[in-house]
Amino acid sequence: MGSQLSKIKLKIIESTKVGDVTLSSDTIVSSNGKEDFNLFLTIKNVTGTSRSPILSDNDHSLLNSENKLIKQIQNNLLLLINTTEQTEINSEINKILMKDILKFVTNHYQRTMKDIQDILKAQQRLQEALKKKLEIDKNINRSVFLEPYATPRTEQKGQVAVKRTTGEQHKAEYQFQKLSFFGLQTLTSILLILIRSAEKNDPRIVDQILGLASELCEQIPMKCLSSSALSRDTNNLLWKSLKPLANYMHELFLSEDQIVIKHAVKILLSISIAKASLKDILPILSKLIFNKDDIYDVRGLLLQMNDGLIETINERENRMHQAVNRKASTWSADSDSSEDEDENEDEDENDDEDETVDDDEDPYYGREHGDNTTLNETAVNVDSSATSTNDSTIEFDDRLERALNNRGQYARLGSTGKFYCGGTLDGPQCSCCNGKCGPTSGCNCSSCMLLDVQKRALSRGWLVNRDGASARCSRQETRTFYCGRKVMPDDGTSDGYCGPTNGPQCTACQKLNQQRSGRYNQIWTATSTNDNTIEFDDRLERTLNNRGRYARLGSTGKFYCGGTLDGPQCSCCNGKCGPTNGCNCSSCMLLDVQKQALPRGWLVNNEGTPARCSPSIPTTFYCGRKVMPDDGTSDRYCGPTNGPQCTACQTLNQQRCGRYKHIWIGQ
Repeated sequence: MGSQLSKIKLKIIESTKVGDVTLSSDTIVSSNGKEDFNLFLTIKNVTGTSRSPILSDNDHSLLNSENKLIKQIQNNLLLLINTTEQTEINSEINKILMKDILKFVTNHYQRTMKDIQDILKAQQRLQEALKKKLEIDKNINRSVFLEPYATPRTEQKGQVAVKRTTGEQHKAEYQFQKLSFFGLQTLTSILLILIRSAEKNDPRIVDQILGLASELCEQIPMKCLSSSALSRDTNNLLWKSLKPLANYMHELFLSEDQIVIKHAVKILLSISIAKASLKDILPILSKLIFNKDDIYDVRGLLLQMNDGLIETINERENRMHQAVNRKASTWSADSDSSEDEDENEDEDENDDEDETVDDDEDPYYGREHGDNTTLNETAVNVDSSATSTNDSTIEFDDRLERALNNRGQYARLGSTGKFYCGGTLDGPQCSCCNGKCGPTSGCNCSSCMLLDVQKRALSRGWLVNRDGASARCSRQETRTFYCGRKVMPDDGTSDGYCGPTNGPQCTACQKLNQQRSGRYNQIWTATSTNDNTIEFDDRLERTLNNRGRYARLGSTGKFYCGGTLDGPQCSCCNGKCGPTNGCNCSSCMLLDVQKQALPRGWLVNNEGTPARCSPSIPTTFYCGRKVMPDDGTSDRYCGPTNGPQCTACQTLNQQRCGRYKHIWIGQ
């Protein structure tokens, strides 16, 4: 760049030479005509030479003279500045700056930035290496008494359950290899022999032996003697190898030698931590209250034990979820088989009843949709002589409180009856949401969608749309979801239902169509859902209730037959079962319970949400949705244990002892 700048300097020096500038005052004067020297005289002299115009208007003549002088001076200066030589020099200088110097500066800047990035990367590598070195140095003499107990905290909860289980198994296997039965038994036997021999022959080295034994026991990992990943026999085997040492330490703990007592307490505490037994730890901690020589991270110990307790509770909840799902699947299969057995028995009776039904009372009778008449037409009898449901017959699960999805996040029901965890939506983002799973309505993540499918015990290939309605693709339109609800506008182009065989979709099913191949494509195995993998039933077309009447889904997702409501009449309805929303008859309520595979004691309120009485208030129904007003008196959820009810559950409370009291009898 120095050569370019020198070149520019030479150009400037050459332009300042006297002989190089051809423009002179004579040239300027000749190019502008005759010179008017009166412009440089005073006003008085000008008056003498040109008396008539100035005497007539002095101010006006003065202004004209000044303007003329200024304009002529500006023109002369402009000619001096814009000479041909100066213009050429400026052009050459600009060319040198833009072509050579700018390119040089740009290349130099890029090289400098690259060097800076290399330096930053080198610093990062050095920091990582230093961090690893510090960790290695820190763990050379690793002891549970020298480091905080709460190292692995809740940041691991967001991992997938399968990965977490695999990691726990590897960890358990490593611990088991580290603390094998043979190794522990051998070390324990040698320690006991050394200690007892030293007590008899040379008591002075007892302190050293106990100190080494204490350091050895401090290396035992926490919970390695009570790992849930190992069998009970393996845990008992490990504990059996340490039990003689623990019994002998209890004997030394009762001695009068304070040094021996100190070592015995450390060893007993290490063994209790390995057992993860709070019952064994608390008595030992009470002995350490007045110990001023050693520092114990008791808070960290309790935090880590609390983490272990949370893991145990989560494992128990997962086992309970699996048991409930298996039971629901079994119940659904048994119910379907019993319906098939009763079909032949009830067919003649149903045909007779269908012939006598008034068309005005049953608007759905006679409605045909392709092959729907060949679908499963069952009638389930309800024992009308039994008593009503009560708290002893209700089966509880965690769907109303909070359920753990497979991402390790707790989810609760929103206003639509779908599960939401409040986390980030996975898969392709849709334009209808803010990228969050709920937390009240809208789309949910794939993990919460899996909860929707599991808790409703949906058949293969079914999903739940953003309105909370179960949906599946039809046999004719194998790539189009339909929920079968009567939610379409009455524009004369359809019967008002979303599908269920073909035709227009509701908005929620249109959104589900867009998300099925991205966000929810792994719900039903790795392959996409299609007509070969979808299990069909008659819930979306029309279903025969136990009164022999055909029922279809309304806008709430409940079954309605359009007949007369049985039982005590409520003030919220017109005495009819639907046909679009509101309360339904007991026969259609039985269809709601059966098709959703609800646990014993559960019903469906008039907004289409499953509800049950809580354990603490066995006469009050709660649906667990986030539909309560934000008045600062509650968390806005309907229940699920106590507190205020939503309007739909209040209505269900009034009907449970009258219209729906026989739903669960004999089941």
